[in-house]
Amino acid sequence: MPERQSSPKNKVGLHGWRAFLVVTGSGLAAGVLVVAIIVGVLRLAVSTLEGGVEQPQSDGPAPTRGPVTTLEPGSFDLCESLENMQAFSAVAPARADGGESFVDTAEASPGLAMRTIENTCIWDVQVGGLVPSQFTLTYTSYISNGGDSAVQRASGRFDRGHDEISGDLASVSSSGNLGVLDEGSHYAYGTDGGHEQLSYIGLVKTSVFTVDLVNTEPTSEYEADLEAEYKALVIELLPEIRVRLNRVIPD
Repeated sequence: MPERQSSPKNKVGLHGWRAFLVVTGSGLAAGVLVVAIIVGVLRLAVSTLEGGVEQPQSDGPAPTRGPVTTLEPGSFDLCESLENMQAFSAVAPARADGGESFVDTAEASPGLAMRTIENTCIWDVQVGGLVPSQFTLTYTSYISNGGDSAVQRASGRFDRGHDEISGDLASVSSSGNLGVLDEGSHYAYGTDGGHEQLSYIGLVKTSVFTVDLVNTEPTSEYEADLEAEYKALVIELLPEIRVRLNRVIPD
């Protein structure tokens, strides 16, 4: 029986020169892609090294405070400002006076040539080793309405108070300047009536204020150094008092 010759089958896929072109093209494309990625990474690294961390753009110098020209009658009380200060809140203040001493002459007599704002406020506080003490703030702010100089009035009041605070103590163990305030600052520490007391007077613009700290119960050798504790409290309060008076009292 004659052998049946099978017909050749068609080959599937790319062969020969077509396959060569496809493989070669794919390799080139992959190589180009890898080179592009490497170049991109290198450029990013160089840019970061040259430029560093991008800094936020500044809008220019910080604005400066303009002159304070007005103050609404009855709108400012340093005693209220003190109660909002963190350093004062830390000594657990409890108001001990009736809160009836506030005076702003502009409320009753707005046309006066020299306006004054003043108050005396008293708090019971716990200072140092929880020593019961009394904190008294007294202040007077002078605002000129075209008459006498408020600066001269405040300076004269400070000079008188400077001489008075030491005389109010039976004995003085130390006195001097606590710093912080450039315009005027003086303290005296001693005893009066068996109680330890710190008296301080300060001058900011046209405002004069005094602080008196006195222990209300006898202290013992095991309790805190009251002089150091009283001074530390006043020194901590002074910057905030200065900022408040500078921002509110007219120049």
